[in-house]
Amino acid sequence: MNTMIKHIVSVAVVAVVCGSNAFASRARVNVMGTADAANTLPAGTSIYIDDYRNMFYNPALVNTHKNWAAIEASNGSAATASEGGFSNSIASINYAVFMNRNGGVVGNYATAPTRPIDIIVGGDMGVKWGLGLTMAGNRVSETVESNEMVAKAGVEVAGVNIFAGFMLAGSDKQSATVTNKNGGMNFGATMKMGEWMPFLTYASTNATPQGGTSTTQNAGFNLGMGRNTKFDQVKFNYSVGISRIMRTGGAATNRNMIPINMSAETDVASWMAVRAGLGYNLWDRTNNVTNAGQATGSIGASFLFGKATTFDWAVGYAGGGIVSPANTGIDLANNFFSQASLNYRW
Repeated sequence: MNTMIKHIVSVAVVAVVCGSNAFASRARVNVMGTADAANTLPAGTSIYIDDYRNMFYNPALVNTHKNWAAIEASNGSAATASEGGFSNSIASINYAVFMNRNGGVVGNYATAPTRPIDIIVGGDMGVKWGLGLTMAGNRVSETVESNEMVAKAGVEVAGVNIFAGFMLAGSDKQSATVTNKNGGMNFGATMKMGEWMPFLTYASTNATPQGGTSTTQNAGFNLGMGRNTKFDQVKFNYSVGISRIMRTGGAATNRNMIPINMSAETDVASWMAVRAGLGYNLWDRTNNVTNAGQATGSIGASFLFGKATTFDWAVGYAGGGIVSPANTGIDLANNFFSQASLNYRW
């Protein structure tokens, strides 16, 4: 009897670990969806899906998603194909270090900074707080060099997340006499109300030529509502909102959207979970002209090894550049794995 009870408890623990695989990876987030149609948040993060990567816009989440290590890979361009990091604690301070994050550079550069690194620290004093710093650089020669530094801060209390970021440096040295400047900021808030989550996010970037004023500015916002619920053994998530992207300088454009995101995941065994996501823009116009091809779908899975190691996988095809699991081509010989991630938690 005792042996049977131990076996049942062990199976239950494994199932809970696999079923709670909510803090997984870029491979998972890009399948489940981001609800960020206006591109206000770092790549591979989500407004309405809970995941450890969300600490890249709200560093206070390092206190919720701690004690992990992750290596992520994709079949995209060599510069963004691999990334990874870890989180741990020292006394009452939680911290994370992440290297080569896709989307770690946010400005517009003639020669973009490379090898971004994120350093995040946080603590819990009744209110969870966090601070983050992202740095990247690229030195080509004595006269060509770029550097970027972005600071972030956030709090989490009673289901409310408030966060902001500001570009401290965005130098784009193009020659001995020309150094352009980049700037930017973002802020947002989400509020967990049972299964529901209203959200607002905003971000802007600008590029200023040497000796001039800002000539190009990109800004966007998302305002909407998400829901995370469960039907039987299936976790179901969806969000709907309004999004707007605004660009001034050069070819000025305005894009307005009503994005809908839906996703589901479930355990099919104690060691395996499957998921799928759909993104659809009910309304999508740029300068009042309808944009084409505004529905994307992705599928993926997670495999649990032991009680702490998870392998996440997204099916898709990388047509060059940044990977898009939602692209239509799936080649079993070469492109079956769009993105993959190995995660360990302790």
